Amino acid sequence: MERQHAIRNGAGYDQHMGHPAIDIDSMPPEDRLELIGELWDSLRRVPDSIPVPDAHRDELDARLHAIENGEAELVEWDEALRRMRR
Repeated sequence: MERQHAIRNGAGYDQHMGHPAIDIDSMPPEDRLELIGELWDSLRRVPDSIPVPDAHRDELDARLHAIENGEAELVEWDEALRRMRR
């Protein structure tokens, strides 16, 4: 897709405003989802550069503590999906 090439090479961005030079709202949903995937992939390549808010870190610590103390029930992913779909 030509749009992907332009975005990856920085051509799809307005350098002065720091915003995409494309009208995201006018893009079809499947193209927007693809763009989201590209953004996630770009972040995944530099995980140490992504700040983790203290509240998130605190919640993760609390959950790990609950697991270590046997206070949390661990279930397989298929079971979790089944429970959510009830």
